[in-house]
Order: sequence, then structure tokens, then C-alpha cells
Amino acid sequence: MQIHLLRHGEKRFDQERFNEIGWFDSDLTSFGEQQADAAGRRLAAFGIQRIYTSDLIRTRQTTQFANRHIGAPVDIRLELREIFLGDWEGKNSAEREALDEEYYSAWKARTSDLPYPNGENGSLVFFRTDRLLRELVQKPEDPILLVTHAGVIRSLVSIYLGMGIEKRFNLQIDHCSITTLSYNPEKQTFSLITLNDCAHLEGLASPE
Repeated sequence: MQIHLLRHGEKRFDQERFNEIGWFDSDLTSFGEQQADAAGRRLAAFGIQRIYTSDLIRTRQTTQFANRHIGAPVDIRLELREIFLGDWEGKNSAEREALDEEYYSAWKARTSDLPYPNGENGSLVFFRTDRLLRELVQKPEDPILLVTHAGVIRSLVSIYLGMGIEKRFNLQIDHCSITTLSYNPEKQTFSLITLNDCAHLEGLASPE
């Protein structure tokens, strides 16, 4: 079984230099809509049987634009939400550091899987999304598309590859990139087929 993971398109907060916004909601920019449309055109040839999407606006909008070309039924699953940033939700890097400089420095070093203050860490994201994937692979639809977030994709791939969850930030996951996993039902394991495939985005030019 193949599982395609699509990161959402560019969101408005990216223009305000918010690299991570967690559960804080934001819609797509016009360029993000173009990215989602291009991803849908690419995925139309993949034979997607069903789409599962995070409930956040940026993923639902990405699904809407992509599914114009795919035409598959859509389910919303909360397990696909981005990592929860807790006290850092809606704050930029300077504001996060001001809350607790020592903790911010330890988190930024990324030598362990520290949680966001009063939020999630990578392991928690992995556990909730891995449970969902193991539920979905029991269903008859194949292949499927999950429209989700960079934090989710990084957590899944880093664990499935045996990298260690703290190394997940070494994985580049661009807006509307496609990452594909293959599930082996006999071994009950996931393998990585492609990572951060952006071929369909070539030629798109950001207005910035």
C-alpha cells in the first residue's frame, strides 16, 4: 500500500516570518493556492482513492485546490494536525526566547526531543499519526493521500527511518512537497519511497 503525504501550501504567516505556528490557524496565500493546484495536477495521475486531511484551514484549503484534479472523497482527521506549540503558539522566535532564554537555547540545540512549553514533542506527534496510519492501512483504499504539516511528516519519516526523533529537523519538507511511504502488511513496517518531491512546483514563481 502507498501513502502519499502532502504538506500544505504557503500560508500567510510565512510572509510575517513565523516559521512555525502549530495549531494557530492561517489561510493560504495566493501562491500557496497555486502550489496546491500544481500538486493536485501531479497527484491526479497517482490514482488516489481517498484523501485524509488535517482540520486546520491551511490543509483544508490545500485539499480543496488539489482535489479539483484528484476527485477523491475527503475525511478530516484531527490526528493529522501540526505539532502543538503550547505557550509558543502565535509567537515569533524573539518572543519565544523572551519567555525562557535557557529553555529556548536547550530546545534550539535539538539534542533531545524537548516538548514545546506546555505543548507537544515529536514523539507525541509520531504516536498519534502512526496510530492513524496503522488504522488506514487496514482499509481497502490504496493509494491514499494525507494532507498534513511538516512537523507530522518529519516525525513519521525520522522514526520509520530509525534516525531518532530529535534529528527530524534535518529533513527538509517544502510547501506542497510530496513524500511517499510504502506499507508492508507482512512485516507491518513502513518504507520511504520519496522525500520532499517538488518536481510539480518547478516553474512556479512566488510573487515575492
